[in-house]
Amino acid sequence: QRLNQEAAKAWSDGKRAGIDISEADAWTWLTSNAAKSLGIFDKTGSIEVGKQADLVLWSENPFSTYAQANKVYIDGVKYPKQRGLYYSAGIKDEDKNLLKVIVDATVHTMTEQGTLQNATILIKDGKIQTVLAQRPDLTGYEVIEAKGKVVTPGLIGAFTSLGLVEVSSSAGTVDSSYDKSAISSTGAALDVAYAINPHSSLMAVSRIEGVTSAATTRHQLTCY
Repeated sequence: QRLNQEAAKAWSDGKRAGIDISEADAWTWLTSNAAKSLGIFDKTGSIEVGKQADLVLWSENPFSTYAQANKVYIDGVKYPKQRGLYYSAGIKDEDKNLLKVIVDATVHTMTEQGTLQNATILIKDGKIQTVLAQRPDLTGYEVIEAKGKVVTPGLIGAFTSLGLVEVSSSAGTVDSSYDKSAISSTGAALDVAYAINPHSSLMAVSRIEGVTSAATTRHQLTCY
C-alpha cells in the first residue's frame, strides 16, 4: 500500500543526502526495475506497444501526498468494475476486447520516449496499441479524458505478503512466517502458494492504490 508515497520519501531523502536521483529514476523502483527483477518486464512495467495495459491514472503528481489513483486498469479492464465489487482474478475476454483511449495525459512511459505531455494511449484487446504525443482519429474508441492527470504503469510489489497476512497481530491470519518445530530444526521446504487467499481484502485495497502486480512470499528470512 502507498508504494508511491514510500518511493517519494526515499527519493526526497536521497536528494537531501546529496544523491543525484531524477524523478524518472525513482519511478523505475516501482515499475520497470521491479518488473525486471520478477522476470515479467516483457509483459508489464512500462507503457509501450504490445505490453499489458496495466495503467494507473493519478489525480496529480503521484509523488504528492495528495495524489489519488483515480482509475486503475489491469489488462485494459478498469477496477473496480462496479461500486463495492472487486475481482481478484479472471478477466473475461469481452472485457478486454474493447477499444479504449486515454487522451491529454502526462504519461510516464518508462521507455526511451520518457515523459510525454498531452499524450494519447490507445488500448486494444487488453494491450497497449500505441502511445502518441498527439490525438489521432478516435472513432470507435471509448475515450477516457485525462486532462491534468498523470498516467504511469501499474505499480509492482516485488516483495510482499499479499494474500498471506490479513491482520498481522493475529496469528491465525498470518501465513507468511513459521516457527521451527520443537522436534527438529529441519524439514520440508515451505511453499506459500497453498496458503494464499485470493479473496483477501488487502488485495482490493492495494489494487485501488495502484498496485497491479505483486510477488508474495514468506517474510521470515534467515541468513547464515
